Amino acid sequence: MKHNFEVGQKVLFVKDTHNRVEFNEKTITHISRRWVSVQPWSDKFDKNTLEVYAGVYTSDYSVYLSEEHYYDTMKMREEWRILCHNFQGFYPPENMTLEKINKIKEIIEDDK
Repeated sequence: MKHNFEVGQKVLFVKDTHNRVEFNEKTITHISRRWVSVQPWSDKFDKNTLEVYAGVYTSDYSVYLSEEHYYDTMKMREEWRILCHNFQGFYPPENMTLEKINKIKEIIEDDK
């Protein structure tokens, strides 16, 4: 996903440790072809994937545009997990009809 960042814009670095969520607001200081640099702590993240650069390690933080963006993403992941759970198995659930399957397929293919 492409994001339009601007110097001076605020973003959130979020550390989610299953039992606690830590929000750290940072300000964009520089934008290059690939990376967005922020202060404090001189961090940077990929402007397309929002992945925080941590060298050879994995970062404890993820970047979100706002708290709302974070909570919307968490809700989407939970709903996706539930949806995937409902579609496990070789045969469709008992309440599934061909019409429902075609509607779901249409929605999914619409975004391609």
